[in-house]
Amino acid sequence: YYTTIDPSKFGYKAYRVYIKTQNLTLEREREIIGWLVNNKRTWWVLSVSGKYDIDILWWVKDDYEFEEEWLNFSKNFREHIDAKHIQIYTRLYHFHRAYLIDKKIDDEPEHAIFSRERIKLDETDFKILRELSVNARESLVSLSARIGISPKNIYYRINRLIKEGVIVAFRAKINLEKIGYRYYKIEINLNNYSNIQKLYNFAKLHPYITYVNQVIGLADFDFDVEVPTERHLFRLIDEIRAEFGKDIRDIAYLTIKKVYKISYFPLSEFPLTI
Repeated sequence: YYTTIDPSKFGYKAYRVYIKTQNLTLEREREIIGWLVNNKRTWWVLSVSGKYDIDILWWVKDDYEFEEEWLNFSKNFREHIDAKHIQIYTRLYHFHRAYLIDKKIDDEPEHAIFSRERIKLDETDFKILRELSVNARESLVSLSARIGISPKNIYYRINRLIKEGVIVAFRAKINLEKIGYRYYKIEINLNNYSNIQKLYNFAKLHPYITYVNQVIGLADFDFDVEVPTERHLFRLIDEIRAEFGKDIRDIAYLTIKKVYKISYFPLSEFPLTI
């Protein structure tokens, strides 16, 4: 299990970078993935196929920090970057994998991260978040021993962090391959925005759609999909075209080949408790 945390509450923003690679051996690809996974500011690291090959999300405090991260990456691997495309996140909606319990629609409230609201946290709060980002099921007693305050105080602080929206959800890490599912991202460019709320409502209720990404850059509307077969993906795309065909300029998808890292907490400034 991992904890979905909203770092925008304490001053972070997220950039997503899609990279098309070139002149890349398997050994060099492993070096790039390893470098990204070990980078303490990366959030998600994925290998994909389609228009791009690598998908990276970074936690940063501002544009200058992102530039620093990107230049650092480029200094090491520039010869393998054929093209890059950058998105800035403004909102990310998490849904509930309704397909796992055989529900036809996802009628549970969504979880959302990224907002303008800021919450004042102290060092102990950050230590709790850091530990829960690694293991969402760590016991109060274990957290108490590692952080140095009572289990009762830990319990109070976790509940306050949930109430204030810093902790958004606790989610299971699922190996989709083992349950026979595949992971895709669908990107839609629109002719107009008149039905974008209706499109969001469609995505929220669909059992196979797990995230909606509200971003600046590239697609007008994009979301993540987990389906048992590629045929289910094409059926979903046909549903979207049938419902919103007049609004859609083009629609494309990426295949998520492997998720190497998910971390909803910026690790660069808050090291693990020893």
